[in-house]
Amino acid sequence: MKKIKVLFVITLLNSSSIFWSQVDKTTYHSPLSIPLKLSASFGDIRPNHFHMGLDFSTNGKVGLPLFSIEQGYVSRIKITPLGYGRAIYVNHPNGVTSVYAHCSGFEKSIQKIIVAYQEKNQFNEVDITFTSGEIPVTKGQLIAYSGNSGNSSGPHLHFELRDTKSERALHPLVHGFDISDIHAPIPSKIYLYPIDQNGYYLNQKKISIAVVKSGVNYSIKTGKIVLTSDFMEGTDRVLIGVEGTDKIGVDLSVCGLFENELIAGENSIFHSRIDTVSFDHNKLINDYCDYSEYKRNKKKIHKLIHKSSNDLDIYKSAPLQTIQLRGNDSIPTVIKLTDAKQNRSTLNFDIVFRKELGTIVSTSKPSALYFLPDSAYYIEEVGNAIRFNPHALFEPFKKTLVITKDKIQLGTAITPLNNGASVSMIPIESAPIDKQYIYLQGEKEQKEALKTQVINGKLEAELPSLGTFKVGIDLTAPTILPHNFSASDTSIVKSAIQWKVDDSKTSISSYNLFIDGKWKVIEYDKKNKLINCVFEPLENGLMNFKLILKDVCGNEAVWTKNLRVN
Repeated sequence: MKKIKVLFVITLLNSSSIFWSQVDKTTYHSPLSIPLKLSASFGDIRPNHFHMGLDFSTNGKVGLPLFSIEQGYVSRIKITPLGYGRAIYVNHPNGVTSVYAHCSGFEKSIQKIIVAYQEKNQFNEVDITFTSGEIPVTKGQLIAYSGNSGNSSGPHLHFELRDTKSERALHPLVHGFDISDIHAPIPSKIYLYPIDQNGYYLNQKKISIAVVKSGVNYSIKTGKIVLTSDFMEGTDRVLIGVEGTDKIGVDLSVCGLFENELIAGENSIFHSRIDTVSFDHNKLINDYCDYSEYKRNKKKIHKLIHKSSNDLDIYKSAPLQTIQLRGNDSIPTVIKLTDAKQNRSTLNFDIVFRKELGTIVSTSKPSALYFLPDSAYYIEEVGNAIRFNPHALFEPFKKTLVITKDKIQLGTAITPLNNGASVSMIPIESAPIDKQYIYLQGEKEQKEALKTQVINGKLEAELPSLGTFKVGIDLTAPTILPHNFSASDTSIVKSAIQWKVDDSKTSISSYNLFIDGKWKVIEYDKKNKLINCVFEPLENGLMNFKLILKDVCGNEAVWTKNLRVN
């Protein structure tokens, strides 16, 4: 959605000054009027992205008042059925922007502005920017209400701080928020992987070892990890991963790891600190973590290596410093886990290899057999093609590519991709090209429709992962069914009306409601497949409803009925 500037100037009433006891009262005001309870912290590992803010519980409720944490002005409002749902952005004089996401609505003066803009342009989804004089706010001022909109998994406030100029996400707990935290991180497991000189996995071998408490620190049961010749075959390098949690706040909310350091012998060889992340770098998380373990088992394993191609700013150490064996080794190894309040845990163990090293393979993944991450590829057969830009791949991948007139197949969806991978496929002759799309076929025959464009007579789509890609045909219109009323009803006594909507093959791209021929603002709750229409106090009497949905292939569904609203 294109950002559009509109000019409105309003003055909002001050809210009561309700401070959170765990926030330093000389800095930010609490965004909520209830004690803040974390349900997720900044930098937590998520699918294809880091969690870019703090999630605060609203005790399962929607509609709690949200307050500006500092004086400033509303700089942006975005409404979408995806992502953050309803979100409001406030720029502050200190160069920081605060973001309040998954809202159920905005303060009434702001809401009035947004609805007027929606009605004028007949846009349900908007992304509007404002300048400094248009919607000024004071510290502690009511700006919105908490909710469950967008891709929220339950009612809560997703709160962010961003650098206003660069729009980089900032860890709130190291940029002004001061949550009570006296507990150090807790490591639970360590993992070892044989790797080559580029930091790539050598094979599928992996060792996992449980961590135990050892006095005030941590270790493993035997105190040492003995590597075998079979495990180290072809290499002298080892990658370590760590899994753990951090309990934050007086309620001990379980959050992810923040700062990790690896010391081998007397040398610090790895250091990461998730204090700021660029939204442009989000997919690089799939290289930072053990993606296959996360995808299969939801394990959040932090790999303690900085690969040369990974541009995340969280890395504070030079690339490709790894544990390197020399033969007959006993390497004292220390992992330090530090949280945002500088509470620290130390994990000590030895890495032992009691034999001479075997032959080291200089090129473990030769280009004749593997697609390599630092190379570009364009392969076309029978009119279908796949493209990889440099560093679209995180790891070398064996050249098992199959291209036929019906599909492009390479690996499975368990292998993630960075930006810069795409397929181009010839359309099916028997159907109009605008009714076709590319989909990723899952392991159990699920079909994930990809965002597809028509370019030079072909279908093209960016790839989220490897897998099997095919062309689908969508000639089926979305479905519309009454949800909080019956199809046989002639009158309703409700403040809102809802329809259950779905699209079996692709997705709904536009949704518009007309009441007595006049366009009406509605909300699309995509995760629950609902269209919501809220009535104004004076909206009553016999009305003609006409709901029109279109999917991405242009198939249209129309639901119409006369209903008396009481």
